[in-house]
Amino acid sequence: MSMEYDVNSAFLYIKRIMEKHKKEIEEHQYQHGIYVTEQFYNWYCHGLLSADDLYTLIDCHDNSEPGGIFRFAESCEMEMCEDIHYMWEIILTIFMVIVCIAYQKENRKYVPQDIEAINPVRISDFFRQIELGTDPKELLQYFEKEVCY
Repeated sequence: MSMEYDVNSAFLYIKRIMEKHKKEIEEHQYQHGIYVTEQFYNWYCHGLLSADDLYTLIDCHDNSEPGGIFRFAESCEMEMCEDIHYMWEIILTIFMVIVCIAYQKENRKYVPQDIEAINPVRISDFFRQIELGTDPKELLQYFEKEVCY
């Protein structure tokens, strides 16, 4: 399957919102977010990682990284840091969509359950919303309403 979307815009979006909130998050969170973004970007440019490798970087269930992106969003929700929570949630969502693309590219029939809810036909529309610079909270709402089954 050919990728019909500009995933580059997603990486720029992630870096932009992380930079915007850099002073509001801990340094290790920022560094981890940048690291994961770079790993995904390397996959996009060079294909060095498999879809399973990408999923492992963000796996919500088995994330052994004590400060992983899923945990960052989860802890911000509990602390009621709404802007930071939505930042981490949309970053996690974008990564999940990219993992979905990676599985499609590998022609995988079976994908993790978290990915099954993503409608591949609607991914292009999601990336258009990213290109428009939609606010993280609104982008997450769009994703939940328009991109998930």
